Amino acid sequence: MKKNAVRTFLLLLCAVFTACASGAYIQINYRLPGDGHRLDGQSVYVSIQDIRAEKSIFTNKAMEVYDDFTGIFSLYLHRGDHKQVAGTFDVPALFRTAIEKRLSDMGVTLVDAPRKDVPHFRILLKEFVLDLEKRTFSASISYDVELITPDNVIATRKIAGQGQRVNLLGRNDAEKILEDIFTDTINKLDILNLFQDARLLMNS
Repeated sequence: MKKNAVRTFLLLLCAVFTACASGAYIQINYRLPGDGHRLDGQSVYVSIQDIRAEKSIFTNKAMEVYDDFTGIFSLYLHRGDHKQVAGTFDVPALFRTAIEKRLSDMGVTLVDAPRKDVPHFRILLKEFVLDLEKRTFSASISYDVELITPDNVIATRKIAGQGQRVNLLGRNDAEKILEDIFTDTINKLDILNLFQDARLLMNS
């Protein structure tokens, strides 16, 4: 019985490794910024709306490198030297999870459903694309955030980022530029200032 259990575990482990190595999944290492400001006592409901014109993250050229991609990302959270597995997500859930982690790290309580007495933190995903032109990968990400209070005060932010990386190692370079731009654009959002503009802080 024990031998069968070990054999099953090894087969599952091999299947997961093969899927990741083949490009069926993309690993994103997200580096949390370690926000110094605290928002203890604040609560929000977070939602995300995928309004991308093109739902595929790959252009035709980039698709040649990731022709077996399943649309699922493995997200790892980095806080200093500590690394934590967050789970596997599709594109909208990837963005929502990363921003929720930032909010939680700042002391914000996340509620599971919309409430009239809790602000609505809405993410509008506009672009997430990887292109391959000649021997260069380029990634572009953009999203908007709306923080809507129970008093209908609305604070908004428009966030965008892009970058390039020479294609020397194929998928390794593709994933490196994706996680770099992902980290930069998620961390570019000034959450404290957003709460101040929404008049949710006593000193705003």
